[in-house]
Amino acid sequence: MKKKLENQKINSEGIDRLSEMAGELLEQSNVERSIATRTRLVLETLLENISRHYDEEIEIGISFTKRFGVKTLDITWSGEKYNPTVGDDVDEWTATILSEIAMAPTYRHRKKRNKVSIRLPRNKFREEFYLVMAFVIAISLGFAGEYIPDNIVSSVTEYGLVPAADIFMNMLMTFAGILVFLCVVTGVCGLGSVREFSKIGRTMTSRYIITSFLGCGVCVLLALPFYSLTIVERSADFRGKAIFEMVLNIIPKDPITPFMNGNMLQIVFMGMLVGVALLVFGSELNRLGEVIIQAKKVIVYIVELICGLLPIYIIASLTKLFWSKGMGIFATIWKPFIICMVLCHIVAFAAVASASIRCKVSPFLLMKKMLSSYIVGFTTASASATMGTMFEVNEKRLGIPISLSQFGVPLGSLICNSAVGGIFVGIIYYVAEFSGTDVSVGWFFGVWLVTTILSFAMPPVAGGPLVCLKVMFAAFHLPVDCMGIAVTLIMLTDFAMTSTRVMTVHMELAIIAKHNGTLDMDMLKSRDVNAG
Repeated sequence: MKKKLENQKINSEGIDRLSEMAGELLEQSNVERSIATRTRLVLETLLENISRHYDEEIEIGISFTKRFGVKTLDITWSGEKYNPTVGDDVDEWTATILSEIAMAPTYRHRKKRNKVSIRLPRNKFREEFYLVMAFVIAISLGFAGEYIPDNIVSSVTEYGLVPAADIFMNMLMTFAGILVFLCVVTGVCGLGSVREFSKIGRTMTSRYIITSFLGCGVCVLLALPFYSLTIVERSADFRGKAIFEMVLNIIPKDPITPFMNGNMLQIVFMGMLVGVALLVFGSELNRLGEVIIQAKKVIVYIVELICGLLPIYIIASLTKLFWSKGMGIFATIWKPFIICMVLCHIVAFAAVASASIRCKVSPFLLMKKMLSSYIVGFTTASASATMGTMFEVNEKRLGIPISLSQFGVPLGSLICNSAVGGIFVGIIYYVAEFSGTDVSVGWFFGVWLVTTILSFAMPPVAGGPLVCLKVMFAAFHLPVDCMGIAVTLIMLTDFAMTSTRVMTVHMELAIIAKHNGTLDMDMLKSRDVNAG
């Protein structure tokens, strides 16, 4: 489906007219109101940038397309090459990387025509609704299994549930290795670009990465007393030997086998090497970088289509688990759910405490000022949905300069992942406890390292956490039968993960602004949460 608006000359009246027509077009296309509003704001900003760049009034065309569920708003015009999406401090590579997490536009120039595309996010509520319904159906079938004859349960499991779950996982893992590789490569290159563009970029990137490692390490230790894990006694030299063997196993024997065997840790290692190599050569390989970014977009879209079948996988895997292990397993979910929720908030409160000490502000005042962002994150579980509120809170309540916020918020949503690591730790411990998996000191070190690294490489799609879980299950020898319950826990804790990450990013940006002397202390300490 494609709808096109009549061309308009780019002036003050033309911008208003195009914005109004675009809003009507989005409304007619059943685009969610909040998404349509943010799209119009992005559109108006782009049109104003274009208007300021050209001396003469040029004609702008706008079209809306919907293909296989993907909604895109395109802006086209003829003339010299000009990218209105890139500012003075951010290069095209960095802008492209950040566009994956925010509703940011992408640009291309071909045959003397400029084109900017705004890809609209999916309806998060609808996706969550389908996942919740799948969970409810699985529970209903699990209870019904008590009254179904054993031969029918066995036949349905063998010829229905098992094939459905296997087909979904096989399709996902066929492209998951390629996707993780491309995510790591673009992530490393993007971070290098961020670090090079200014001193603030280097400080921001370093803080995000360091706090993510520290946060995951703290979660590994804090969660341990609440699980009855089977710790195997080893000799005194086992710790070093286990860690040494784990490091050696990350290095592949050849570049093909990791993709064939689905060894994600080795794929991550290769992706990091390729990303570093691209950073070394820099502008000499710009064309290769563009190809990698385009290839990633294709694979991301394929994985998104596959993840549209996630409700079917949840029904099949959970029903199979309930029928084989009994409904008693459902009664044990409350513990990892609570622990994961607590771990997320401990990480967030630690960030608040750190900012409170650095900025000499009451932690309760900081939390009160961030409340609106927290609520949006908790109710939507969508990083892109929180962007507008986060910008407003940073600028009008926390006193963080908009120039820092516009760059730091999307970047933080990509790599400020201590809350994500806390969720992964809680789930891994739970599955290891439930299955009676033997663990050791080296195993805990591996949990810390792997969860942190994979949180950075998590694909930006609905099934991204599922890909990471598959890697963790293989790395820590956890039973695949429990994958369904792990996916359910991810779904149930996604809201807390998003909202606590929002708090962490707010506080990290406040600390960075204070360090650079750009934080408005009067606004930050004001008791009026609507100050500014």
